[in-house]
Amino acid sequence: MKPVLHGAGTCEHRNLRTFEPKHPESVHLVLQIDVGPPGQKGSTSFTVRVVTPKGLATLPAPKRIIASGKLLVLARYDYDVVWRWVEQTVAKCEAHSWSGCVELLRRKFDWELEGYREYRSRYIRGSGA
Repeated sequence: MKPVLHGAGTCEHRNLRTFEPKHPESVHLVLQIDVGPPGQKGSTSFTVRVVTPKGLATLPAPKRIIASGKLLVLARYDYDVVWRWVEQTVAKCEAHSWSGCVELLRRKFDWELEGYREYRSRYIRGSGA
């Protein structure tokens, strides 16, 4: 099964194609990537931080430590470079099942449902406090 890239964007620009930073060498954003199984309309969201060194330097001091998730560092923001990387990365996550694809995607991106399984088993199924 080959995962299908449905789209990518930021909070302010749901379509990455419409995002043009004023200063491409000073960027810090969270990119949301929507991927789904072939032949289905639904998708799962993943995120990755896209930054440039100058973009990191513009953050307030407490926010400069951002490496708790996945990170793509560019010398200068370039839509074509980012989009090509996203397409190639998603395409490499082919597996025998959708859950196998998700496991591979989670190695490159933060998953929207990270921690949900534990939360669900602990609180929704009643096994926790």
